[in-house]
Amino acid sequence: MILLELFLILKKALQTVFRFALCAAPLIALVICWGGERTYSESDARHEIASSLQISPLPTCTVPTALDNHGGFLGDGETLIRMQFSDDSFWEAIQDRATWGALSDRADVGAVVDWLQYGWEYSRAFYASVSKVENGYCYFKDRQTDAASEDAYSAEPTLDRYSYNFTLAVYDVETRVLYYYKLDT
Repeated sequence: MILLELFLILKKALQTVFRFALCAAPLIALVICWGGERTYSESDARHEIASSLQISPLPTCTVPTALDNHGGFLGDGETLIRMQFSDDSFWEAIQDRATWGALSDRADVGAVVDWLQYGWEYSRAFYASVSKVENGYCYFKDRQTDAASEDAYSAEPTLDRYSYNFTLAVYDVETRVLYYYKLDT
């Protein structure tokens, strides 16, 4: 009899703990994974561009847009940076690099840009700007861990995955504006 009562008390305690865990789990997950939006400082944005695109020193420019929402448990998020250059120094720095090419010649990158219009908050803003570029140069780097080194600058296998880790930049030659987007999922 006492054993049955102890069993019933234990059963009720476990049910209470289970109910609490079910109610609290989404809140705990939200607290752990929430990265939140932050604005990059101009120097942080310059550093991000210089290191990611391997352009040093970075020519004189202004940074009208620099947003990042990476954070949380796994560091997932997006980065969106727009830089306005005062002269053709950036264009001169990228035009002969093998990792950069004419946007009109890169159908693989065009497919990723088109796909971004259906994505996340920053990707839609990136698409809205880049889709208007008529004379642009682009850079794409697949940062996915299973990307072969020879395919790291090809966007072709990117959309066939369930997670995305890439850097995409488009330079508008006419307006001297660099649009930079980084996605980690």
